Amino acid sequence: MRPRQISLFVLFVSVALFVILIVSRFTYPDADIVQYYRDRTLYYRYLVLAILLMPVNWWLEYLKFVQMSHLDQVNGRVVLIKSLLSGIFLSAITPVKSGDYGGRLVFIRKDDWAIALNAVFWGNGCQLLWLMVCGLLGLLYLSTVLSENLLQAKTSLVVVLIVVMLMLIIVWFYLRIALVRKLVFYLPFKEKLRKVYYNFLKIKNRNDLYKTLIIAGLRYFTYIIQSMLLISVFNNTIAFSLLLSGVMTVFFIQAILPVLSFLGLIGRTGIAIFVLNKIGVSEMDSGVSSIMLWVVNIFIPSMVGLYFLFRKMINKKKKKKELDIS
Repeated sequence: MRPRQISLFVLFVSVALFVILIVSRFTYPDADIVQYYRDRTLYYRYLVLAILLMPVNWWLEYLKFVQMSHLDQVNGRVVLIKSLLSGIFLSAITPVKSGDYGGRLVFIRKDDWAIALNAVFWGNGCQLLWLMVCGLLGLLYLSTVLSENLLQAKTSLVVVLIVVMLMLIIVWFYLRIALVRKLVFYLPFKEKLRKVYYNFLKIKNRNDLYKTLIIAGLRYFTYIIQSMLLISVFNNTIAFSLLLSGVMTVFFIQAILPVLSFLGLIGRTGIAIFVLNKIGVSEMDSGVSSIMLWVVNIFIPSMVGLYFLFRKMINKKKKKKELDIS
């Protein structure tokens, strides 16, 4: 690594730790934050492992995008990595993560924009399927374990099983690309708009979608492991099955309530505290671990993406000045 890159990495890590401490201080003003962290230094290995999984997490996202678009052969890996990080930054500051689509296009050639949008659409769809199916299974387990009586447990089981069946039907339709594209022509839109939707759903090779679905699954469980590791830094007394189902449920609720993504850190932390408190994780433990997960997986990559966007803006202004002078 170059000295400049090392300096940037140290800066990002320092800012991340500062954000964690400041947010913790304002979130829990009556607690001794220093002592709180000092009591948990025994489990620092979990924190290190969670941080080391950050590049794995986003490398899988990169592979997912490449698998659907194959744009690495045209635009190059560096360009696609820059576009990925730019998308992370813009998705973090826009409602329902809508900025991800625009951010991916900043560094990619205009001729490839349609392919890139198609890849992001299907890649996000594969990720959402894992969030929904596994989240419902986690919710099913929690609802049966935490039910106060047998009748309530059976009722919860039936309701969740019905929802799971509906989700499996959706998955089947999702993988039946030809059928989905035919159904688009029955939408109540104008002919021109229907053709746009039809072309947008076009997939050259169905195997690409299956491989992307597998990569999305690997990324989903990487995210799950990160969250469980960060919670274990502060509380390692929760049973594995309860913790796993609790984290899956948290991600599921965050996915079905996309409006909360506009609230960013506040919304994510609130959901984590609400759900994890049901399985015995304290408000402080779940809140701080949720903040750390956001810092590791969203804040740090977003700052790198912001850096690339800032550099592109500067280079664009320099080129414009050179053209004006010439």
